[in-house]
Amino acid sequence: MAKVDLNSVMKVIDEMITGVSVKSLCRKYELDTGSFWKFLSKHEDISHHYARNRPIQMSVMADELLDLTDEIIGKDTDGKYSPALVQHRRLQVDTRKWLLSKVLPKIYADKNKDDKTQEDAQVEI
Repeated sequence: MAKVDLNSVMKVIDEMITGVSVKSLCRKYELDTGSFWKFLSKHEDISHHYARNRPIQMSVMADELLDLTDEIIGKDTDGKYSPALVQHRRLQVDTRKWLLSKVLPKIYADKNKDDKTQEDAQVEI
């Protein structure tokens, strides 16, 4: 693994807006992911740049959900849809939905009518 430097970290942060995971980008640029996170924790200005790009990365991931669900799953040699491929696609969609709901809950979290925010929770007398 290469030594973590500002140039390598900025490449990862700038490229993450394409929807690629930080772990994959660290692998691409031969950076240790732990060292990447440690570098971010020590450099507040760089971590702000990361924080600005993270919602963009998640929006790209949300767009990928449409591609995943619209893409036709291939058939086995016997002409039937492969249950394993269907399950794999479902896992891809569910994982992205879960991640989006945790990283950007105000935009992507499920909301129930019965859930009340602090603003909504007023005491009635």
